[in-house]
Amino acid sequence: MSAISTGDVISLWAHQSRLPKYKRVILVAEKDGKFLAVFINSNLNVEALTPELQDLHLKFKKTKDRKFLEHDSYIDCNEPYVYDISEIRDSIKENIENLMGHCTADELEAIRDTVKNSPTLPAIIKRQFFPRPRK
Repeated sequence: MSAISTGDVISLWAHQSRLPKYKRVILVAEKDGKFLAVFINSNLNVEALTPELQDLHLKFKKTKDRKFLEHDSYIDCNEPYVYDISEIRDSIKENIENLMGHCTADELEAIRDTVKNSPTLPAIIKRQFFPRPRK
């Protein structure tokens, strides 16, 4: 099994989802064997989200380089979740195809910046995964 790293796109069991199911996630940051991940959604639920929260969903168009997408999708930077590395390893061990691809460095940076600026991200998670640089 290859090393798991930020930017990887993984199919994981999303027990946090309104309807628990396998969802594609992007691993955004790592700290002490835990990964902060964001869901990839097919649609944007505009009725349920304020304009401010809609802005926290990055639109990714399906391209030949984004083989992990089946169609244009939205990256939900509003509500990231923490996964233990064991959950990720188990998913890949169950089916190697659950390791679906990797974001580019620019895509990952855009996702991280959006997650860091989310007003709904708990401060403890922000400090854990995005510590301020020491002066």
